[in-house]
Amino acid sequence: MSDSVKKWHEMQEEEKAKIVHSHVFVWVLDYEDAKVYCYSKWDPDKYSIKEFLLAVGHKPKMCKWMINPSKKVNYIV
Repeated sequence: MSDSVKKWHEMQEEEKAKIVHSHVFVWVLDYEDAKVYCYSKWDPDKYSIKEFLLAVGHKPKMCKWMINPSKKVNYIV
């Protein structure tokens, strides 16, 4: 891989990291109560995602989560 292509890929990864750490939304699908939650208070520099889920009342083994820089929901029917 050429140096310029490698540099471009490195820059892309740096931008993704900035997005994740600047402001993130955590979407949680909780199987215990069959609800979907969206949180914006998680700080990835202070807490692991599992610590955060426990703190807000979820059991990590009973849910799935997605970390996303957007609160927008796209519905696919």
